Amino acid sequence: MLTLLLMFALATSTTSTRQCPPAGFEHVAYVTADDATALAAEVQRQIGGSQMWNGPAGLEARPDAVNLDLYVGPDGKVAAICVISGERHVIAAVSKSLGYVKLHPGRPVILPLCANLVWRSESRSAGYGDLTAEFTSYDLKVSTAARP
Repeated sequence: MLTLLLMFALATSTTSTRQCPPAGFEHVAYVTADDATALAAEVQRQIGGSQMWNGPAGLEARPDAVNLDLYVGPDGKVAAICVISGERHVIAAVSKSLGYVKLHPGRPVILPLCANLVWRSESRSAGYGDLTAEFTSYDLKVSTAARP
């Protein structure tokens, strides 16, 4: 009976709604190291550089690096984000930011990236005695990742 339940659970569960690689990318290669560096810089520029973002609750104690492949279609839009490694809550925060990136490589490409959350914390006094508020936020730092 237990075996039957396990088989049912495995058959009905899905790990992702998107396949990796997505359709049309089966024979697409990773970009060259020089192209990866240029495209990673463009990704960093589009997500805001050193702009401070509010960190979602609970991310502070989680591993802060996500290793992923960004699949970019010929139109420059992100076709898929395939995660190599990372903690699921951080992956969700990073993927949300990268999903709106638009690059112009001129052909379908796979861009290997490493995204790190860089934490910032600051305290501000409201000027009314001892009333102080602490703000925790993060920057998203994107760099190229090595692939075989």
